[in-house]
Amino acid sequence: MRVLLPSLLLAGVLAPVAVAPAAEREEGVVLKHYADYGAALEVSRRMLSPVTHDRVLRTAEVKGLRVGEHQVDLAGERYVLYVPKTQPAAGYGVIVHVSPFDEPRLGPDWRRQAEQRGLILVSAYDAGNDHPVVWRRVPLALHGLAHVQAEYRVDPERVYVSGFSGGGRVAQRIALAWPDLFRGALLMAGSDELGVNGLVPPPDGLMELFQTRSRIVFATGNNDRINIAKDAKVIESLEQYCVSGISVMRIPRTEHWMPEGRALARALDMLEEKVTPAPDHAACREALAAKIGAALDRAEGLIESGDLDGAGQVLKTLDDSYGGMASPRLERITRWLDDAVGAAGG
Repeated sequence: MRVLLPSLLLAGVLAPVAVAPAAEREEGVVLKHYADYGAALEVSRRMLSPVTHDRVLRTAEVKGLRVGEHQVDLAGERYVLYVPKTQPAAGYGVIVHVSPFDEPRLGPDWRRQAEQRGLILVSAYDAGNDHPVVWRRVPLALHGLAHVQAEYRVDPERVYVSGFSGGGRVAQRIALAWPDLFRGALLMAGSDELGVNGLVPPPDGLMELFQTRSRIVFATGNNDRINIAKDAKVIESLEQYCVSGISVMRIPRTEHWMPEGRALARALDMLEEKVTPAPDHAACREALAAKIGAALDRAEGLIESGDLDGAGQVLKTLDDSYGGMASPRLERITRWLDDAVGAAGG
């Protein structure tokens, strides 16, 4: 069985850039700084599975296609941008917020906390759940951070991403793929298990940063039973991937909504806590590496024996479950499989 490239993802990165016009508003700030780390190929490298990203590169090379540098035009976008009056001595902290709605909806409590803590808030309009995640919602969030970094003095130790509901699931993806930028994520009633719905570990060096220094705060209303149950599965998943900085809070008397007042203050306190890797972290990573290595060995053996379907199944599971933690060997074996399938006329 061949490991197939998801055609929609390939089309998204290789197709001509189509800019979705933002609705006209009187409110909202136009930003002017693009993120190099939000360019299309960098988003692909960090967010897509290794096999998918490798095929994006191969398809572009073979067909002579030009990959658009950016998937959005900031001149047509609007943001909420809140800058506290007083800059902390080490520079401003930053929270990049991802909303499930086309309006950010950050209430007055968020601005009060931002003022008290010296945190800049930035959040894009027209980036709700109805918009593409990889090629719109994520780049808009990253460009928001890049603008703040270019215009203000920023403390790199206090850069965070937050999101509510579907925005939380996007924020989780951003924190996972850019742990060199974000020190933590505030996930409010929205998260996904690793290895599910296209959420795969990034290249291993980035994954280790996520495992050892990213603070992940789960803040869900205590009456939001569906997401409490989902959080539990996600936390178990993160622990299996050796992630250290997990914090959990329940928002009193709250259904499916974001923390406010004292609950918000407590969530932000948790978000700003430094991470100390667990004593068994190194052993956990070694066990994962051994598991991945054994599966890659098995895939090679299946190809050598002529069981191409079996090899494809093993490689697809690795690509979906471990992503960049299996790279670059995963891509090499997948290319070998592709060549073997081609030679066999499959």
